[in-house]
Amino acid sequence: MQVGNVGLDPFTAINLGISDKLHLSLGVYQLLANIVIIIFVLLLDRKKIGIGTVFNMVLAGFLIDWFSTLYSTMFHYQPTLLTSIINGILGLLVFTLGTSLYMTADLGVAPYDALAPIASTRLNIRYLYCRIVQDIAFMIGALIMGGPIGLATIIISFFAGPLITFWDQHVSEKMVNQLVDFSKEPSGKKIGHGIDVAGKSTYNLVKGSYIHTVEIQKNSRIFQIKSSNRRPDRYVKQPHRRAGCLELHLPNCSF
Repeated sequence: MQVGNVGLDPFTAINLGISDKLHLSLGVYQLLANIVIIIFVLLLDRKKIGIGTVFNMVLAGFLIDWFSTLYSTMFHYQPTLLTSIINGILGLLVFTLGTSLYMTADLGVAPYDALAPIASTRLNIRYLYCRIVQDIAFMIGALIMGGPIGLATIIISFFAGPLITFWDQHVSEKMVNQLVDFSKEPSGKKIGHGIDVAGKSTYNLVKGSYIHTVEIQKNSRIFQIKSSNRRPDRYVKQPHRRAGCLELHLPNCSF
């Protein structure tokens, strides 16, 4: 998303804006920001802290710097609207899927990702809504600090929560359950079964999306045909009325 110039996720965007002002690398500043947030997480719900938390808060910023440089080195092209859209969509899907996978593994989450679940539990509000409010708040902060706000940032602010929930239900939970089951009794049969389940789930997901898209296109064509065949009201002939007759259907007024 950073290379595609379509914006970043709200947390990275605000960190990048502040790090530029402080003349620090993203990796260094994001590590400092995570240390501050993790203090609040420890006070509110230390169960969210695990090995995944440490990996995320230490490595995320540096990995973004490294992969951004690698991506720019490997792919030399002039950015266009099409490439920006493709980069944005791929980045959004990978970002939300990755978040869903490591949160479902329950080995600890990033300090930023722990805020919405804690708020959801304490306020008894669905995670989806807590995540949206959190992302919008950080997006506003990124805008104030001069962070890279783009279309992807806005989309993530409103749809990261729903997409993470979607990946949880259709991919992550099934994958984690299969891995847990396999770890108890490793066997080639279970590996084959896991691959089969993953393949069928992916096929059904793609098939359902395709059918839904076709239905939308079909309904859109039907609506366009009906709209084109419908005559405008100004061309509809009005019944001739005798002079002096009122619009009301009076007994002595015939047509």
